[in-house]
Order: sequence, then structure tokens, then C-alpha cells
Amino acid sequence: ALSSETWEPLTKAMSMLLTGGNSKALTEQAKLIMFSDALCKLEKLRKGRIMEARPRKGEDGETEIKPKHPFLYANESEVDPNLQRAIIQEFMEEDNSGASRAFVLSKVARDLLRLQILLIALRAYGWTLKLDIMEAQLNIDSKELQSYTRQLGCKSASGGKNPSVKLDLQGK
Repeated sequence: ALSSETWEPLTKAMSMLLTGGNSKALTEQAKLIMFSDALCKLEKLRKGRIMEARPRKGEDGETEIKPKHPFLYANESEVDPNLQRAIIQEFMEEDNSGASRAFVLSKVARDLLRLQILLIALRAYGWTLKLDIMEAQLNIDSKELQSYTRQLGCKSASGGKNPSVKLDLQGK
């Protein structure tokens, strides 16, 4: 079993919503939460760069063993390597300028990644979202976060110490 330290704070918070209801709906919501966790792990990359894993030496000290998955941003036990590869291909650009291959997360791609994470959180919370947990998860200030929520069409639902936003899907 994985320790609780491997889960992102947003994942822990959204997992509290997985109670009651029918099992198919809960399974779908759990999948969405796990996808969000994988996206959050990529968003946390400090320099926004993933370097290709180098081959390691075998037990004999001579044989080179190539890694099964040369590009990973999280431990294989935390996020499935195939999901990581798909996310890397979707959000990152290949950089061949150095001695080894790398993938880079551009500012535009990071913005799209953050918008995707916000949409997942909005959906999980019934289209109304408290902003404090998102500020902590995305490590951004409230002004930048509100800019993202406005891009998604959210309106302020409550202000004050714990502001929240609401995405009105009825077009009102």
C-alpha cells in the first residue's frame, strides 16, 4: 500500500467526496481524482524539465540495462508509467538541444495543465470550488488563481477569508 505522503493535497481533499452513491459513479469519480493527482505531480516539477533516464550497469558491472520507461516525472508506484508517458506527450515539448533528450513544460502548457486541474476539481466539487486548497496545490497567489478561474468562466460565489467560485453550466 502507498503511504499518504505520495498523494497530493488536492487528491486527499477530493477523496473525501468518495462516499455513498452507486459504485459506477464512485469509480468514475475516483478515476478522475487519480488523473488529477498525476497532473498535479507534473505541475509540481520545479524546473519543468524531465531528463531521459540513463542506462544502468548490470550485476556484472559491464552490461548496460536500458530503463523500461526512460521518461518519468513520478515514481512508478505513484503514477502508472503509461499514463505518465501519455501526459508527457500531451503537455510537454521534446528538447534535443542538450547531450541527452529531455521534455520541457512551457509556460503555455503549464497554464493548460493548471486549467485542466481546476476543471477536474470543479467537477469533483459539484462546480463550486473553494480557492484556498487550489492556491496551496498550484503554489500560486489568489490573483493568478482568480485569473485562471475567470478564463474558465467561473463567477465569485463567496468572498472573504475563504473565497469560492462557481461555474454556472446553465449559462446564467
